[in-house]
Amino acid sequence: MKKPTASCSTSKRSFKTMNNNNQDMFSMLSSHLLVLIVSYLPLKEAARTSILSKQWRDIWRQTTNLEFHEKSFVNLKETNENQRIQRSSFFDFIRRLLASYPKKDIQKFSLACSKPKDFLIDIQNFVIFAISRNVRELELDFSDPTWKEVDDLDNHPAIVELPSQVYQHVGLETLKLFSCNFDASRLNNFPNLKRVSLGWLEINVVSFKALLLRFPLLESFNLKKVASLRDLYTKTQA
Repeated sequence: MKKPTASCSTSKRSFKTMNNNNQDMFSMLSSHLLVLIVSYLPLKEAARTSILSKQWRDIWRQTTNLEFHEKSFVNLKETNENQRIQRSSFFDFIRRLLASYPKKDIQKFSLACSKPKDFLIDIQNFVIFAISRNVRELELDFSDPTWKEVDDLDNHPAIVELPSQVYQHVGLETLKLFSCNFDASRLNNFPNLKRVSLGWLEINVVSFKALLLRFPLLESFNLKKVASLRDLYTKTQA
């Protein structure tokens, strides 16, 4: 009995996994299963599956994990002007994908952009889109990779505001906010929240303690460069 074989041809841009009857096993899978497979891949890698065959061409657009990171488009070693052009292409890509995304719920929405100033309206719309699709994991990172832990936070003020729609989204299980302003007093409607990450922002000690008490299912609470709390830690160590 022959063992299953796999063949890959870059010239034909095809990949096939064959069974004993020389049949392509992927072609036997339902679209639902293919979407599930693609959803475990980073979005950039998921998009590459479109070259495998006609069956895969649009599968990646249905992934339930929407992760957009500017590093896929923007080279931070380029001039500021080139970065601006690349970042515009990055946001154009997101707009087009979301405009054609099927009407279905999503598991995760992640957006990372180090210079969001020119795209504030887009960012608000993207997050509102995610909330409308009952997102469970929301990650917004607007910190700059060139920032250093020793930097004064006053030199890196957050300019993005968390959309008001997020505060009413009870289905959130994961929330990550880096250099993204939010109203701590309104984060009281997340009974399913399990994982929280905050970074490059200010939050007072009272608000922090209150947050810890509001999330009954909380499993992890990660902090990075959070003002006030860091000052408290420094004072307690003195």
